[in-house]
Amino acid sequence: MEAQRKIHLLLIIDYVLGLISTLIAFLLTKTPITWPILFLIPLIILIAEVSFKIHQVIYRHIDFVDIWRVALAVAIGHGILGSLFYRNFGMRFIVTSLAIYLCALCGSRIIFKIWFYSKSQVKQEQKEKKLRTIIVGAGSAGTMVKAEIEKHKYLQADVVGYVDDDSTKIGRTIHNTQVLGAIKDLDKVMKKYEIQQVLFAIPSAPGHLVREVNAIVKKNHAKLKVLPGVYEIIEGKVQVSSIRDVNIDDLLRRDPIVIDLGSISSYITNKVVLVTGAAGSIGSELVRQICRFHPKEVVLLDINENGLHDMHIELNHSFPQQKYSCVIANIREKNRLEEVFAWKKPQVVFHAAAHKHVPMMEHNPGEAIKNNIFGTLNVAMQSAESNVERFVLISTDKAVNPTNVMGATKRAAEKIIQALGQDSQTIFTAVRFGNVLGSNGSVVPLFKKQISEGGPITVTHPDITRYFMTIPEACQLVLQAGANATQGDVFVLDMGEPVKIAELAKTMVDLSGFTLGEDIEIEYVGLRPGEKLYEELFSDTENVSPTKHPKVFRAHLEIVDKTLLLKDIDELARSLDTKNPDVMRQKIKKVVPNYHPELGGMREEAAAACQY
Repeated sequence: MEAQRKIHLLLIIDYVLGLISTLIAFLLTKTPITWPILFLIPLIILIAEVSFKIHQVIYRHIDFVDIWRVALAVAIGHGILGSLFYRNFGMRFIVTSLAIYLCALCGSRIIFKIWFYSKSQVKQEQKEKKLRTIIVGAGSAGTMVKAEIEKHKYLQADVVGYVDDDSTKIGRTIHNTQVLGAIKDLDKVMKKYEIQQVLFAIPSAPGHLVREVNAIVKKNHAKLKVLPGVYEIIEGKVQVSSIRDVNIDDLLRRDPIVIDLGSISSYITNKVVLVTGAAGSIGSELVRQICRFHPKEVVLLDINENGLHDMHIELNHSFPQQKYSCVIANIREKNRLEEVFAWKKPQVVFHAAAHKHVPMMEHNPGEAIKNNIFGTLNVAMQSAESNVERFVLISTDKAVNPTNVMGATKRAAEKIIQALGQDSQTIFTAVRFGNVLGSNGSVVPLFKKQISEGGPITVTHPDITRYFMTIPEACQLVLQAGANATQGDVFVLDMGEPVKIAELAKTMVDLSGFTLGEDIEIEYVGLRPGEKLYEELFSDTENVSPTKHPKVFRAHLEIVDKTLLLKDIDELARSLDTKNPDVMRQKIKKVVPNYHPELGGMREEAAAACQY
């Protein structure tokens, strides 16, 4: 039926072309138009074409012989035309009509032939561009990736097969694609099948597996693309079928976290939740995750006007039904905080506002004290006076045995919430964790910038290590810790294994397509003021016990003498008037006795010999 329909369509096209050709011949020769003859002449030529079976030729396969047959049919048709109507129209009309017909019918076929040839060339080029591809993971995600490739040809992948560690799948086919071996066989499979691209399609896979696959792919000079990690999928940032280049988050990927949605919902849903530092990397992600639990209202408090404006635009788009307020306020100003709390009446407070850059705070200790200590004191005391149900402080691993002003001020903030919780109806708690990937001021954005500029990448020390986790992961655990909190708790998040910063830099160079030592150099610049060689999540004097969640631990800290703490903080406030950083540090040490500024930013020889 389809073939017949195409034949009929071609005959109609030829008849219309003949009709136009005949009309043009009448006009060019100034022959009076005889309307019945005008419609009859194309029909005579069409009959001649059919007798030569020209209509059965497939246009994309037409050749010179077929064009000759068209010309012959047109000539014979005009011979018949001349024998019938020579006396009516004369030879001039017959010759003109013949010439126009030849141009129209033969030319149309030549044009179609060129068009089909060009189209087939483009298809062939696209086919040649397709990369021979292996999918790592033959589960539901892997099969969905293959379906996405078949659906969207622009992905330019020719899927050769899968590799998967499920022994029951090896050797079998899934949707006509074979599972060629286990993941450990990837190197051998890539060589055998000349693989040019590997798609990693196991969203829940740990970072070490991604790193192993990345090393094999690099060894075989192929490309690696990944299905996003489970956090990106859960957060709704991507679809399960999204495929992208591998990045540093993938290589540091941790086991997925299972959170108790019910316990989090119980203290957030239908509550007014205030987040300080809501325009920052941690605060903004807390806002996004809080919105998913349908609070009555979210109050975004920050001094950063531009950042709050960006959050306003994002929330309008991502959570159009959620009620929220953007409040410009400085946590150092008691009166402004009193206004905000009286106006919004928050029931839950997440305090993420802080100065956190270690070297910067070493040079500006007064500002760290004002923001991290007195700002926290203001928000915490206002929360207690306003009968807030729950107050969660975002703390840091740098608060443990601090060697810098930033860490010491954050430990002081922890002691404040421990003290205030002793006689308050508000449940005060703190959550302590290390570096987060991609946060403002973290090494990952810095290294990316340095790589884009051609290097060098600056690393403080060959042995310096840090704990890392992703921003969504950290915020999920903060919400979980808030649900588990009892009065004065300080929680420590499981940060996994510490990462060597030098190794992180080398990996980022590799992911950027450069060669370390040739394209990009690493330059070791020495520990910065206040920096430790190693960070720690709790000190030797702090007992740690598990909670209901396997990645959240409770640190049992020394009991804080509230009266003495407030007295020491009052002395610290007076030290600000001296404008003397050394005096300020002495007073911080009185608040936080285990603060040892003399150990921060040591010479390389001393640092290499000391582990914290």
